[in-house]
Amino acid sequence: MVVFNGSCGWEHSNNIFKESYTVAIDSKEIEDKVNKMDPMNNFHLLKDRPILLLHGDIDSLVSVETQRIFYKKIRPLYQN
Repeated sequence: MVVFNGSCGWEHSNNIFKESYTVAIDSKEIEDKVNKMDPMNNFHLLKDRPILLLHGDIDSLVSVETQRIFYKKIRPLYQN
């Protein structure tokens, strides 16, 4: 998997977006979909798969902190 200036912590990013933007549709429905597909909630599908995370540290839309959180949580699942 290659993640380029994206986020593997969708729930965290969604919370940031909710603070910054007005959501015009039912946000509960969006939150449920985000949580179900969020890579942070699906580590069992990612364990021991090669992952390359690329992210600019001054990205003004998608916080690099979300990628850092993802990395810290998935790193212990890797043996090599």
